[in-house]
Amino acid sequence: MKAFNLLVEAVSAAGSSSGWLDTKLSTLLPKGKQLVVKFISTRSEMPPGQKPNPVIVILDKNGNAVVQHYPVTFFQLKYSGSDIYTSADPVHMTLSRDLTLRVDLIRDASAGTARCFFGISGEIT
Repeated sequence: MKAFNLLVEAVSAAGSSSGWLDTKLSTLLPKGKQLVVKFISTRSEMPPGQKPNPVIVILDKNGNAVVQHYPVTFFQLKYSGSDIYTSADPVHMTLSRDLTLRVDLIRDASAGTARCFFGISGEIT
């Protein structure tokens, strides 16, 4: 087993209510290996008054959603003009290298830019 840690960012640009980033697991995992995700955390930096809805989507080789996960966020503080929301969730997902990991930030408005950092940890087995 080898430790796995990934930090990715989904950005929702001004005028848009969502933004996402896809990571093909074939670019991260050697042939014959799989990813066991054990922990996911998020940190959303939102324009004042906006609420985040971070989503983790697992896509199959055809780009179809296999499953979606919705971390529950909590307001933490106001920092540098942004409302900060965080989540921290133990999980157990075993993912093969033919899948794509999508991180998606959906929000309840589209003014200003919002971003969400996704921390994903686990093991390559």
